[in-house]
Amino acid sequence: MDHERFYHREGGGIASCNKKQRNTLEGDQGSLKDAQLSFDDNINSTEFDSDGHCLPTEMFDVDSVVQLTSSKLMCLDPTFDNFGNYNNKTFFEMEHYHGAGAALLVSIASFHDFSCAGKVSEEEVELHLNVTHLVCSLTRGQVDDLGIIFGQLSSVIKSKMQQKETDDLWSMKLPTSSRDVRSLYISGKHAIIPNLPRPSVSALRNHAYVSLQECIADLLGHGLEFDSITSDMLPITVKSISDSRQAKQIFLNVKEDHLRKLVLYLNEQSDTFEPSKSSKSNRGSCWIKSVTVGGPTWTSNGTKYTYPIAVGSDGGSHDEVEARFVFELNQFKTGREVLFYHGAIKKM
Repeated sequence: MDHERFYHREGGGIASCNKKQRNTLEGDQGSLKDAQLSFDDNINSTEFDSDGHCLPTEMFDVDSVVQLTSSKLMCLDPTFDNFGNYNNKTFFEMEHYHGAGAALLVSIASFHDFSCAGKVSEEEVELHLNVTHLVCSLTRGQVDDLGIIFGQLSSVIKSKMQQKETDDLWSMKLPTSSRDVRSLYISGKHAIIPNLPRPSVSALRNHAYVSLQECIADLLGHGLEFDSITSDMLPITVKSISDSRQAKQIFLNVKEDHLRKLVLYLNEQSDTFEPSKSSKSNRGSCWIKSVTVGGPTWTSNGTKYTYPIAVGSDGGSHDEVEARFVFELNQFKTGREVLFYHGAIKKM
């Protein structure tokens, strides 16, 4: 479509001399002299003839400028040639003549065609601008996740619309407000996050404590792969902890019991850190103890295999936490068979 004809055609929606427009040069009395403007002593500009047309002129002073009325200024056809690139020029032309600069952006993004801007609804424009605002604060991975969510949302809506018979009682609820997002996903007894399967937390002498047994149950319940010790034979090349001489000795000890056992190993660590969401004047160091269950070598023991066991103040005693942890470790060493469900093989 011809650009000039699209934006400068005659008819409705085009600015004219007879229609009063909003103008930043207007003052309270509609006079240029009432506007808060600053001028140089001499201004290179134009003057008007009796018909309101612009005529080139030489330099003239401020006294002659303030006698021009805003109504005469608005009779001028606006020019957009001073914008540095075509996108800027097109945006402000569309905004001036049709009030649809944002619709133009959405039209170009969606249809690769600026001429469809008039067919985009205000609701659609607002949606796309809100999404644009959101993605500016997301990481690249989060943007990818958002795209997947939009695709899934579209699929769910389409499938619901195609169903001939729907049961309103069990119709899937989709979030339509921030309140819905909180109640569906974040907080409340029915939200998804509070009901996620995870080890429970208990209080133990000024510490938050998680049972080691519950951590192992959670790991196996999710069906994650792990680097178990399955043989007492030393390999030629040691590629993981399960290949080490100490691991093979552990397997031999278990083998003597003649019991069916899964032999895992874990790394124990403790450290201190500074809380990020407290004032510096009231900030105290925190102490944390965690364990990482040995996963496959290709996982590099990622966060899925690491569990925080205890968190407390760095200045306090951690003896009771250490004693409870040792007690739980010894329970695994006694030979008493503890059954765990494994999510991958669907067995105990």
